[in-house]
Amino acid sequence: AVLRRSLEPFPGWMAAPVVNLSGKVALITGATSGIGRATAVLFNKLGASLVITGRANDRLQALADELSKVGTAETFPVTADLTKEEDIKSLVEAAIKKFNKLDILVNNAGILENGTIENTTLEQFDHMLSVNLRAVFYLTNLLCPHLIETRGAIVNVSSVNGMRSFPNVLAYNISKAGVDQLTRCAALELAPKGVRVNCVNPGVTMTELHRRSGMDQTAYSAFIEHSKSTHALGRAGNPEEVANAIAFLASGAASFITGASLPVDGGRHAMCPRRARGMSAEEEEYIPPNDVDDNGFFALDAPVLTPPHNQSPSPSLEIRSSRRIAERSGGRYPNREVLLRRRYSPGLPGDESLSRSRLGRPLDRKPPIVLIPKRRPTAIVHGDESPSDLNAKPPVLLKSTADVTDGVSLRRHIEEQDRIIAQVTTSPVFRAKFIGSIVDVPVALLLRHGPLDVEVCDSVPKIRLLGYPVSLSFIVDTTKVNPADLCFDGLGPWNVRGGARLSMTKFFFNKEKTKCAPGSHDFCVQRKAYVHPHCVPPGSIKKIIWQITKEDDTCRYVRVDYLLLSLS
Repeated sequence: AVLRRSLEPFPGWMAAPVVNLSGKVALITGATSGIGRATAVLFNKLGASLVITGRANDRLQALADELSKVGTAETFPVTADLTKEEDIKSLVEAAIKKFNKLDILVNNAGILENGTIENTTLEQFDHMLSVNLRAVFYLTNLLCPHLIETRGAIVNVSSVNGMRSFPNVLAYNISKAGVDQLTRCAALELAPKGVRVNCVNPGVTMTELHRRSGMDQTAYSAFIEHSKSTHALGRAGNPEEVANAIAFLASGAASFITGASLPVDGGRHAMCPRRARGMSAEEEEYIPPNDVDDNGFFALDAPVLTPPHNQSPSPSLEIRSSRRIAERSGGRYPNREVLLRRRYSPGLPGDESLSRSRLGRPLDRKPPIVLIPKRRPTAIVHGDESPSDLNAKPPVLLKSTADVTDGVSLRRHIEEQDRIIAQVTTSPVFRAKFIGSIVDVPVALLLRHGPLDVEVCDSVPKIRLLGYPVSLSFIVDTTKVNPADLCFDGLGPWNVRGGARLSMTKFFFNKEKTKCAPGSHDFCVQRKAYVHPHCVPPGSIKKIIWQITKEDDTCRYVRVDYLLLSLS
């Protein structure tokens, strides 16, 4: 309604609608959520015919059905993965074949990952630039002839990270700075041909981005509350506010604007990083000033872990809050728990799990674990305790695997683990079972391209710390979850200042699943073991990701192991 409001008449000027997109054809990438979805809804109201694209076909079709009931203009959904050149070509061909022209291109699709210059892998860097920058260039390149023909407009969705430098999101900053530079260069080159090119630079915007990073509703609310201190206008933005700016730049109302980077960030780009309330100068050193990408580092109720160089030598102390030292009970932050002493996963005496960062030599290697599917039990009875009360304190655990000496104690131990796991995550978890060969660890479950006859995760599993030792594993469907997104699991930033310790190992097997030398192999199994950089004690939180490839194909499923060890 605001955008349609007519200008007040001035001497020599005619009152006219500020924005009118009737008769225009617009292509919007990343249209299934957040800013892209808000832009599609607004463009539809303003009369534009739409080509909307995204990777989630069901959500894309649902949006198209919704828009067809509201506006009179046609909406054409096209499912595409913008990291694939053939998908981009097919998208362009389908859009032009459908409408025979294109007036507006909105390059909105993008991803976000944490990482510094020390711990960002080349694979992460390439993936970030492929989605955030390379796809923008290639799609614009292919559509230039059609936009020149209609003297159209291009609006790229960048970020305040493209204008300002923030730590811990190196590749993301570079990709968005590249979008800004691409915008200016293309604007200069296309201006003589009548095509305008601009970009918007949002700050913290209330989309699903942060919830995907692992925040629960309480942490997310605290994160948005914190944005009041980092934005000059004292709040986070809404997707609709960014969509308004995109519509303006795409319309004739911005006919004399090109090569512009428009901040839609509540003044964040003009501010210096602020110290969080209640923090000392020393504590501030370890807090990323960029609350766009800190994965809830400032959340009141989320576990926040201390950098290794700032840890207390006493293992009995609690995890420290980034704002102040939390109290284990009766304090303001009840979810900040103590990590107990290290203990291996359940098993028979002498057995050892993959909790070591690297496997030993073949002669002294202990039996590792393989995972077999186990559906979560609907009820587990512990004496008089109610199994349905997930908030109840878990029973006292056996002190070590040496206490698991018979079938009864082993069964009780497993039941206790089940109860803790029910509180740690709601995703499908797999039971650990000891075997004798590393060959079967990843191959047993991952060497299939068809559906597994087990429960798998089609979203990133969310993990909570309870302060009790537990080992749990997931099978993740990579057709629905990008492995690069697995860092957003609710345990805070895995890649932050100081860097997570990463151990990467590759195993090679022939078609008989026998270990062989590289070059003569049929399968390659990659094992990445992460040690959380900010846990107390060091090494007490680990994550292991298994992935298998056959020639140029990557298996559909990835297995993720968590080892939340303890101190007592």
